[in-house]
Amino acid sequence: MRVSMLRISGLPVIVTVILLYVGVSVRGQSLRYANETEIGTLWSGANFFSPVALTVQSFNGVQFARVMSMGLTVGVDEYFGLRIVPITLGARVILPKKRVSPYVGMEVGYGFAWFEKRTDTQWHDGGVVFNPSMGLRWKAKGKDRYLVSIGYKRQVASLHTANTILGPEAYNTEKYTLNRMAIRFGVVF
Repeated sequence: MRVSMLRISGLPVIVTVILLYVGVSVRGQSLRYANETEIGTLWSGANFFSPVALTVQSFNGVQFARVMSMGLTVGVDEYFGLRIVPITLGARVILPKKRVSPYVGMEVGYGFAWFEKRTDTQWHDGGVVFNPSMGLRWKAKGKDRYLVSIGYKRQVASLHTANTILGPEAYNTEKYTLNRMAIRFGVVF
């Protein structure tokens, strides 16, 4: 049952990537490849034991007219020992300047709990992820570009615990909504 659910939830991502590719090739325009690779922290005052956690992500897409880029983001986020792999569709709008350019970004998708150990009595599932951000991109020597961003990350996750007394189909589900401030530093290709 878990495998079929994974295939169904991954289908919209695959269809969107194919449509983006077909749409680009039909127009006959040459679009530039865009990549932003970032590392940073997720911070929350609500989690007393571990208020700061690691986040790593890579945005890959196409850039339209130097002002907007759209693509797919894949990453790994740590939440109090729970590792989530968010896969999102995202967009970046850049206000191009000579040296330092402000930008805003938006990502929406689904976070998967693929790295978590699954047992017969306990397992985690991911959920919807929402991540708006804003930041600055700046040029260094040559074509090197760097970025710093601050944003809000909302990740839904759930913990399922089987109730062995009531039988194999009885389990409890606890849903979590993880709200974090994200601060990231990265490189732009």
